[in-house]
Amino acid sequence: MGYCHLRKDYRQFRIDRIQGIFSTDKNFRLNHESVKELRKKATQGKLTTVRLLVDESVLSYMKYDRDAWGFTSEINTGNGKVEMEFQVHDIHTGFSRWLMMFADFIRILEPESLKIRVREILKEAIEKQTK
Repeated sequence: MGYCHLRKDYRQFRIDRIQGIFSTDKNFRLNHESVKELRKKATQGKLTTVRLLVDESVLSYMKYDRDAWGFTSEINTGNGKVEMEFQVHDIHTGFSRWLMMFADFIRILEPESLKIRVREILKEAIEKQTK
């Protein structure tokens, strides 16, 4: 996430879509809130609670991006599992696809709509690979 001079607002930038980068003489000074606070403001009132049961073996990988996806808490449940909670703005596209990276290491506890969406994505992927 970064500040976009063109749109004069904060945006998420995908590194794989950056076509070029160069230094300018333009100074940028703006006091701003944390990414977590900006995300909270942008999605206020439109969040879905997501609860996951996650294998401890992948926690270190999830920690890189979890705040960007609305991470709120984690509880060690024992037996190598951690329950994670997120407040998510978009479970249908962004979050569900991020979650697919860890699909064989997680169990979705709630919401049911996220379970359904993950099944749809998996079904589409399998169909494409069997053609």
